[in-house]
Amino acid sequence: MLLAIDMGNTRVNAAVYEGANLIGHWGMPAQRNLDLSSFAVVFGDMLSSFRLGFKNIDSVIISSVVPSNDDGLKNFCTQYLNCKPLFINHTNIGMKIAVDNPPEVGADRLVVSFAAYKKYKRSLIVIDLGTAITFDCIDNDGVYLGGPIAPGIGISSDALFYRAEKLFSIEIQKPERVIGRNTTECVQSGIFHGYVGLIDHVVAGIKQEMNSDPYILATGGWASLLSGESKCIHSVDEMLLLDGLRDIYSEIR
Repeated sequence: MLLAIDMGNTRVNAAVYEGANLIGHWGMPAQRNLDLSSFAVVFGDMLSSFRLGFKNIDSVIISSVVPSNDDGLKNFCTQYLNCKPLFINHTNIGMKIAVDNPPEVGADRLVVSFAAYKKYKRSLIVIDLGTAITFDCIDNDGVYLGGPIAPGIGISSDALFYRAEKLFSIEIQKPERVIGRNTTECVQSGIFHGYVGLIDHVVAGIKQEMNSDPYILATGGWASLLSGESKCIHSVDEMLLLDGLRDIYSEIR
């Protein structure tokens, strides 16, 4: 069985696959500088929830944007799973990368771009609404073109509450009206509608530069919240990155 791990800045997500079939998926808040024993506990509990153990995993593929956790992951895979993990980067993703400095591109951006093109076989913009909001552009030939990065909803809202003494942390959700009638509604409206506007405006600019009609696919933790209000998003795929890791592994093993 294959263990696919998405090591992000805000969350760690993982899934177990048997061939093309998903056995189960799981997630938790991210932590930094985790060591061998920490990963043993984390993934031991995850596998137990799927009624599996370490002996059931024979392959691991990883997308990581948290370098401080990479050594712990490698040691865990070697000592507990008896396998060498495959870390995805610009050298092994299996697609052409047309940017100035390919090593700078995050593994997560490359994986979702690969997965989206494999599924749709056309030009795309993949909007990953996580810690940051990334717009990944892929042309009709499957070439990765890069794309804008903006602060994510969590980063912006945390900064607002930290900097403004009279504001307080609230749950981010779609408000009933644009003109809020209390502080909670006002903040919800500003963040929700502000980010919908950001998405639609950035996508419009990208489409002009791409000179094509790309399919707009959203993923990440905030995708479901914002996609219904956006005028440009065609669909949401919350499993895009993990399924992409599975597909990459099946092609290069």
